Amino acid sequence: MDSQEPPSKQPGEEPPPEQQPEEVPSPEQKPAEKPGINPDPREQPDSDMAEPQMPPPGYPQQGYVPQQGYSPPQGYPPQGYPPPPGYPPQQAYSAEQGYIPPQGYPPPQGYPTPQQAYVPQQGYPPQQGYPPQQRYFPGPEVAPRRRRGPWLGCLIAFIIIVLLCLGASLVGTLLGFGLGFGGSFRSSVTEPARTFTVSTNPALMLTSNAGSVTVNRGSANNRIIVQARKYASFGGNLNNVQINYSQSGNTIIVATNSSGTFNFFNATSVDFIITVPNSTDLQIHSNAGSINVNGVSGKMSLVSNAGTIGATQSSLTGSSTIKTNAGSINFNGSISSTGTYDFETNAGSIDMTLTGNPSFNLNATTDAGSINTSFPITVNRNTPGATANGVVGTSPQATLTLKTNAGSINLNKG
Repeated sequence: MDSQEPPSKQPGEEPPPEQQPEEVPSPEQKPAEKPGINPDPREQPDSDMAEPQMPPPGYPQQGYVPQQGYSPPQGYPPQGYPPPPGYPPQQAYSAEQGYIPPQGYPPPQGYPTPQQAYVPQQGYPPQQGYPPQQRYFPGPEVAPRRRRGPWLGCLIAFIIIVLLCLGASLVGTLLGFGLGFGGSFRSSVTEPARTFTVSTNPALMLTSNAGSVTVNRGSANNRIIVQARKYASFGGNLNNVQINYSQSGNTIIVATNSSGTFNFFNATSVDFIITVPNSTDLQIHSNAGSINVNGVSGKMSLVSNAGTIGATQSSLTGSSTIKTNAGSINFNGSISSTGTYDFETNAGSIDMTLTGNPSFNLNATTDAGSINTSFPITVNRNTPGATANGVVGTSPQATLTLKTNAGSINLNKG
């Protein structure tokens, strides 16, 4: 076997370096990656302080790709990558008008607020110090209200005072008292007295539209005297009131009639003062006015639509009725033990004092009020009214009914 000679070293040649095995660094010896360098643009950090990333080599420089439905802002390339922070302001920026953001792109933080985009509410002026905008439309002009002079208030007050005086005059005329404003604003005339000759136990029938009626006991037992006084308000005529007198046997009939249209300005009334014998039957009806009977005995029917009714030192016989729709009833006298007596008022109190030794069967009722009596009768009180039923005296006994819808009942022994 031939032995091979080692290759001879040529002059000028360097021996090849010896290949050393590559050292694989351990995890502890790996160099730290440089922060902010990320080749993948989709994995950009969320921090605003991250360094701007440039597209990788070979990525087409196509520009910013807007979101769907938004047109690219003015000054940007048609498509491509979003501009990095610090990109120069766009062509739409104006130092005088402020930054006008392109469609679909929000303005960067720190730019002045746009002014042209402010639209004030309809009908309201812009804020003080704020320049008027191009889209501001003022509301409709309102004409200034005219100030009323003090004379108008004086006129209204005068009209109210006149109406109050007229109302007082009317009330005074209807109720027959003729005082205050009612007396000062109305005229009157006294009619000649009418005398009628009657026999024992006569009867008087009287009908009145408005005015008071007073019946007194006279000294003569065979005469009835009627005295009338007519009243008219300042707009009325006394001649519009007629009084008719007639006599039928032992009954005297008196009636009043008013012609013309009734209103606040021409109200009329008649006040009667009548003298009758001690024993006289009375039938008196009045639409508006009080009725008063003094010292008369007999069968009575006293009715008033609006007014008080009173009977003093009188004696009721047979079947008698005393009734008013609005007013109180006062009775002081005696009642027969064989009659039926009815006292009623819709709005008012009933005060009765019975003299002598009365015998009666009581039926008293009030819907709103109290019942008080000095007779031995049990009173049943219930809210808000009361009732009382009982028998007083011996037989025969009269039937006594006391009723009021709103008011108290007082029954006492005199």
